[in-house]
Amino acid sequence: TPEAVGKAIRLLDAKKRVGVAQWRYEVIRVNHQPVTVAGTDFGEVGKTRPYWRISGSLPAKGGEMLIGQDVALNLQLKTGDIVRIGGQTRDNRRFSGKMRVSGVVKTGGEEDTTVFMDGVALGNIMQTPGEIHLVELSLAAPGAELQQIEKQLEQHVPEVVPRIVKRISRSETIVLSRLQALVLLVMVVMLLLTLIGVAATMMSMVMERRKEIGLKKAVGAENSRIVAEFLGEGVLLGLCGGILGAISGCFFAQQVAATVFGRDIAFNGWLLLVTILMSLVVTVIACILPIRHAVGIDPAWALRGE
Repeated sequence: TPEAVGKAIRLLDAKKRVGVAQWRYEVIRVNHQPVTVAGTDFGEVGKTRPYWRISGSLPAKGGEMLIGQDVALNLQLKTGDIVRIGGQTRDNRRFSGKMRVSGVVKTGGEEDTTVFMDGVALGNIMQTPGEIHLVELSLAAPGAELQQIEKQLEQHVPEVVPRIVKRISRSETIVLSRLQALVLLVMVVMLLLTLIGVAATMMSMVMERRKEIGLKKAVGAENSRIVAEFLGEGVLLGLCGGILGAISGCFFAQQVAATVFGRDIAFNGWLLLVTILMSLVVTVIACILPIRHAVGIDPAWALRGE
């Protein structure tokens, strides 16, 4: 019932809820051929089933329908065609009418053999508005948490029979794990490139200032002072670069998440701190070789001809 569905939805964390699509299934005739029709809210379907490949567009009003690829091939229909629908209601009353094909959907699954239309319009046609056969929830949560949610719904809302769509959740898990591995690989490569770039920059600074270093050592400067000078410059540059990079990364990550995934990213202060500390570690490691070269400069060689 709609009341039980509403109670189940209220038990879920709104921040983890991506979309909620309510479904109703009936059998009607399209151009005198019996087909399965699914009524739903297309605004939510775009969130729960973003993998749909649609030629055309989703129905924008009650007089339009979306048809599966197999239905389009069998009935020789295309986007923009006008079709005749007909059938019987639950109390054996006949209905008929015309609808426009707004698009053709292709998924490689059961959607290819189904016709889709607005759930409210289907309820009015069948003269039983508000009837729900299936509710599809899309949650941003790992598999273990989904199992806990399933048990919670079984305990608190016995009228609802929750089931995890393992095919979709397993596919999302595989995609996310591969995406994480890709991001990790890119991060390692970027750290190595940053390490090489910082080391090259510091080595260039040492070579440009070798006469200055030689003069300081000639007048009695100890190696520890040379190390502290270059290491301090490197740490300062690494700190500024880390802060700027972390702030820029948070901003662009937020934009990508909002544009691609339609979700916000929660700010994590610890992650920001770890990012800055990592930039400092990379800077210190990159400064080791240039500093060793600076310490090993011979004042006599550096100042010859002066």
